[in-house]
Amino acid sequence: MAQEDEKFGDDPDKCRAKLSTYDQFFKQGSYIDAYPAWSWCLRNCPASTKNIYIQGPKIVEAMIDQAEGETKEAYIDTLLMIHDQRTEYFNQKGANLGRKAIDIMAHRSSKAMKAYRLFGEAMEISGNETSANVLGRYMQLATILVQNDIIDPAEVIQIYADISKILDYQIKNELKGVSRAKEQIDGMLINSGILDCEKLEEVFRPIYEKKKDDMDMLKTIQNIMEEEACFESALYAEVSEKMYELDKNSHAAHVLAQYFFKNNQSEKAEKYYKEAIEMQEDESKKADLYFEIALLYFNQMDQYTTANSYARKAIGIDPNYGKAYKLIAQIYASVASDCGENDFEHQTVYWAVVDKLIKAKTVSPDLAEEVNPMITKYRQYFPTKKDAFFYEVTEGESYTINCWIGETTTVRFIQ
Repeated sequence: MAQEDEKFGDDPDKCRAKLSTYDQFFKQGSYIDAYPAWSWCLRNCPASTKNIYIQGPKIVEAMIDQAEGETKEAYIDTLLMIHDQRTEYFNQKGANLGRKAIDIMAHRSSKAMKAYRLFGEAMEISGNETSANVLGRYMQLATILVQNDIIDPAEVIQIYADISKILDYQIKNELKGVSRAKEQIDGMLINSGILDCEKLEEVFRPIYEKKKDDMDMLKTIQNIMEEEACFESALYAEVSEKMYELDKNSHAAHVLAQYFFKNNQSEKAEKYYKEAIEMQEDESKKADLYFEIALLYFNQMDQYTTANSYARKAIGIDPNYGKAYKLIAQIYASVASDCGENDFEHQTVYWAVVDKLIKAKTVSPDLAEEVNPMITKYRQYFPTKKDAFFYEVTEGESYTINCWIGETTTVRFIQ
C-alpha cells in the first residue's frame, strides 16, 4: 500500500480526489473547468496516472484558445512540458518527442527548426514504431523549410527515403491508415517544387555515390525519378542497372528495357526485354512485355516479321489485346509496297490492315477514336474493281495475301 500511495504524492487522498474531479469535467467536455484540478495533479502527483498526459493536451489547448499575450504563452509552455514529463514518468521518449514537435509546429512557428530536429530525433528513436501522423508532419515541415530555402533539397530527399522505409514496413504489417499516409507524403514531395529532373540529378548523385548498395535508397531514387518522368537521365539508368545487378528480376529488367527503348538504344533494350520476359511468371505482364518488344522491333529495328511474331504472342495470352491488333495493322501497312509482285497484290495487303484495325476496336472499344481515322485512310488504298478484273478476283470471296503475311481476308474494292 505504501508503494502504491507513493506515486500519488505527499497527499494521496487529495490527489485521488483531484484526479476524479478533473476526470468528471473532462468526460463532460468541460475542459476549462477541468484545468484547475488537472493542473494540481500535474504539479503534485505527476506519476499517479498516464491519463494526466493523455487528457492533458486537450485541457491545455482549451486554455490556450481563450487566452492572450503572456498568459497564452505560459499555457503553451505547459503544453510542451506535458510531453517532457510524460517521458520522465512513463517513458516512450520517441513518441513524446514527436507529439512535442507537432505542438511546436502549431503554436511556435518561429521555432520551426527546433520542431524539425525533434522530429528527426523522434523518428531515430522510434524507428518502425513511429506513428504515421508524426511522419506526415515531419515531411510537411521539411517541405515548408525547403521551399523557404532553410534546408537543402538533399535533406528532404533523405527524410522522404527514411520515412518511406518505415511506412513500407508498416504497410507490410497491415497497420491501419498507413497506405493513405504514404499517398499524402508522396504528394508532399511531388508538390514541393524541388523535383525537376535536373535538380533530382544534382541532389541524388552524391547520395547514390555514397549508397550504391543500399537497395531501399536505390528504390526511392528510381521511384521519384519515374514519378517525374526522368527516363532520359543518366543517373536513372545507373540506378536501374545497379538495382538489377543487386537483384535480378523481371521488373528491374523491364525498367532498364524501357529506359533504353526511350533513349533509342535498341540493342540494350532488346537484351533487357528478353531477360524480363524470361523471368516474368505473370501471364498478363508477360503479354505487355511481348507487346512492348514488338513495338521496339517495329519502331526502332525495322524487323517487321519479328515484331509481328511478338505482337501475336501478346494476343496468344490475351485475345482481347486491342493494341496488339492495331500494331499488326501498322506492320502490314509498312510492308505493303514490298508484299507481292505487282501493284494489285500490294493493294490487297490493306484488306488485312483494315481487318486488324476493326478487330482492335472490337476487342478494345476505347481504341475506336484513334482506329477509325486509320480505317478510313487505309480503305482508300483498296484496289478498284477494274484492277481486280485482270486478276479474276470477285468481291466478297476469300483471298490469301501473297507474301510472308499469309493472311486470308475478304475481297473488297474502293468505293
